[in-house]
Amino acid sequence: MTPTEYRWSSRRYLAVAATIGLLGALIGSVVLTLVTSARLGEWRAPNFWGVLNFVVLYTVVFGLASLVLSRLHPPMLRVTEDGVEFAEVRRDGTFVPWAADAEFRTRWPWPMTTLVVHVPIENASMLRTLHRTGRRPVVRRRNGRLRLTVTANALTTSGPDFLAASRARVGQNDSS
Repeated sequence: MTPTEYRWSSRRYLAVAATIGLLGALIGSVVLTLVTSARLGEWRAPNFWGVLNFVVLYTVVFGLASLVLSRLHPPMLRVTEDGVEFAEVRRDGTFVPWAADAEFRTRWPWPMTTLVVHVPIENASMLRTLHRTGRRPVVRRRNGRLRLTVTANALTTSGPDFLAASRARVGQNDSS
């Protein structure tokens, strides 16, 4: 079997970052208006053009800065016959073999889609770190399992497509 690699898409990543930046700027503008009005003791309508300039500028700067910072070590997801390799933005990767009895899930809708991998703690020795000159992967322990995550919103696959492929692969390995 040839490895299936879900590549990072700079266009998708920019769309995600711009969407998150736009939502953050709009929420920030509303909160700032409400706090300012509460402190002054009277309602003050925000300056429309000032808010519009802030939202546009923040969205563009946030999106481009996120894109530039993530291009050196983009997220990665690769399915091989031995297991799954994945890496978060600017972090080293992790290899999870199929024998580790891992459970894959997606959380959150787009633009916050995250792939979550749960590995039983007794299989922790099976995990391998893939050195990409980034920071160590974040591994959280909870309820006797290790949890690893990778943002899947900018990859060239959707969460359900990857989950279907991984379940098919796990079933194929169980039958062999």
